[in-house]
Amino acid sequence: MKPYNVLIPTDFSEASLKAIDAALELRASHPNMKITLLNVVESLAVPGDPRIAYLPVIELQIKHSQQLLENLVSKYKWSFDIPIECVVEVGSPWQFICHIAEEIDARFIVLSTHGRTGLSRVFMGSVAEQVVRHSTCPVMVIHAYAPKKKHHPEKNEAQPID
Repeated sequence: MKPYNVLIPTDFSEASLKAIDAALELRASHPNMKITLLNVVESLAVPGDPRIAYLPVIELQIKHSQQLLENLVSKYKWSFDIPIECVVEVGSPWQFICHIAEEIDARFIVLSTHGRTGLSRVFMGSVAEQVVRHSTCPVMVIHAYAPKKKHHPEKNEAQPID
């Protein structure tokens, strides 16, 4: 059976961990799920400059990202028996998210949004928005700081009618 590939980009923030949790909730309906965790080290160099890959600071960031991804895998692999692959890339986050999703034939992408507004959104942009606009597969966006829905079982249960 072909694996049900799910791409989960992470920047290791609390928000991105919620995207992992959301994807794992879908595990029951997709027993052949395979997760690819992706971290993109953002390059601050001039686009197209091949020397960026050899900068020592970038190499350190890549190694650090790989270690953090391995830590995430060990945290989640014990809870669920799911194949998890880790990928680290250097470049534009939204472009690599879309590229890797196509490369692994992802059924969907699960990512979180930090919910930035105003000037911080203007300067930092919205990776989630760009992924939604450019992805060729469905994207599930988790708003990490939205208030949790309160569960009211008495409102959801069937009530007898006289």
